[in-house]
Amino acid sequence: MFDIKYRIVDIEENDSDELEGNEGYFMLICNEHNYGEIFPPELDNIMGTVSIYWYFIYLLEIVDKLKSKKIAYLSDIDSYNTWIEFKLIDESVVISVGTGEKEDETGAIEYIEPSNFSYSRWMNQTVDYDCFKNIILEKATNYSEELRNLNPSKLTNTNLIKLENKIAYIIKQKLS
Repeated sequence: MFDIKYRIVDIEENDSDELEGNEGYFMLICNEHNYGEIFPPELDNIMGTVSIYWYFIYLLEIVDKLKSKKIAYLSDIDSYNTWIEFKLIDESVVISVGTGEKEDETGAIEYIEPSNFSYSRWMNQTVDYDCFKNIILEKATNYSEELRNLNPSKLTNTNLIKLENKIAYIIKQKLS
């Protein structure tokens, strides 16, 4: 089983150019394992948030590249050494969480194993690739619609357009 949960948190410090709904809590669920936290609303001003937007952008990128690259490492940007590993084996995605070095030029997504990588929290959680892709598309689409509703005056925002274009590209690939 694979799923994604998120909850948008209203942060009053948003720049005027930034989309309302960018920040919040984000959780990946792989079988009985979770990565991330969804805190109750009463803790919104206490707990740190993450960029829901960037998580979806990166996961859509991984869906796009996984068939050709076979492996991807998603950096948890809020951690100095945590990576989420996605390996395509046949028609399954094997997901693990580990630690490894982040070099100066390290990107949010890497396609080679980080230096000194080792599994730390949980490993080898297998999910069907089509389920993985469909859940990411479904949740990213829902999130995009929420952003549109929260930002009716910013429908031409470059970040919103980027998210919608990535979703459309993956859907187009899926249909062809």
